[in-house]
Amino acid sequence: MAVNFDRDRGDTKEVKVQNTVVSGNIVRVGDLVGVAETSAALGADGSYYSTVGFPGVVTVTTELAAGTVYQGTAIFTTAVAGTNNIGVLAALTTTVGTNKLVGYTLNDRTGSGKVEIRLAN
Repeated sequence: MAVNFDRDRGDTKEVKVQNTVVSGNIVRVGDLVGVAETSAALGADGSYYSTVGFPGVVTVTTELAAGTVYQGTAIFTTAVAGTNNIGVLAALTTTVGTNKLVGYTLNDRTGSGKVEIRLAN
């Protein structure tokens, strides 16, 4: 085994976040997008931390506005990176513009409901 091998391979990490992050939120940390596995908690240094998962696929419902999306649709985040890349809540959209690519949908959705997104991290 390689000496520098990190056993969890970065799939989950405790990172600095805004104090408003709660478990289940889609979070943008710099250019990475993940899912908060824990709610923000105050650390000894006065910053807030959450364990954020950077899995391959996430399921979202309310983070993406109701409407029709088809499998393979590119999904973007409109949230800007927080100061010093602190994790911020991410709003999702299908609009390209200057938005950051999150990933691609794996299923069709009409109206509201769940959509699975393969993260492009």
